Amino acid sequence: MVTLIEERKVVQTDQEDAVTYSSRVMRSFVHRVAKKKDAKVLDMGPVSDQRINFLIPHVKSVFVCDLFLQINKGMAMPKIKKNLDYEPYSFDGILLWDCLDRLDLQETEVLLEHCSSLLNDGGHLCMAAYDEFVSNPPVSSFCIKKNFDVVLKRQSHLVLPYFHRHNRDILHIMRNFTLINSYVYRSGIREFYFRRG
Repeated sequence: MVTLIEERKVVQTDQEDAVTYSSRVMRSFVHRVAKKKDAKVLDMGPVSDQRINFLIPHVKSVFVCDLFLQINKGMAMPKIKKNLDYEPYSFDGILLWDCLDRLDLQETEVLLEHCSSLLNDGGHLCMAAYDEFVSNPPVSSFCIKKNFDVVLKRQSHLVLPYFHRHNRDILHIMRNFTLINSYVYRSGIREFYFRRG
């Protein structure tokens, strides 16, 4: 596993500070996925118009399923899977953001098994997770700006549980995927980049 520490930048917004960092994982993800002429990406939210607009020039199609909103509404994983009723091998990339921080172990296993079925062989899966020194972080949307800078915008309408997982636990959960890279930022964000198969 490769770990890189980057400087933290804090941007003042109207209501709160938003963490900004330059995402090495998104840079790699876009570079690799965009090589495929008809690339399709599934983004599991929280929804960000800014992120979708960032991705559109790089891939043929962006599909959005706001998993965070569904969890917040109390939907169980079987019903969520029903809302993700795409054909197997439909996507070249999946973006999970900090979704695994918000699901218990059983729900996580079910979701990852489904993600594996949705990805093409060799497809890419990216996720973020908070580091252990960040206690009970709010649900945020990861908004991508130029130069792959990520701004976290708090989604105060979403109140979800938080499950911190150490790196070894994440790698165990992701055992059916191959780790390409991981990074930890001084902002308290960890990013992981996996490939299916």
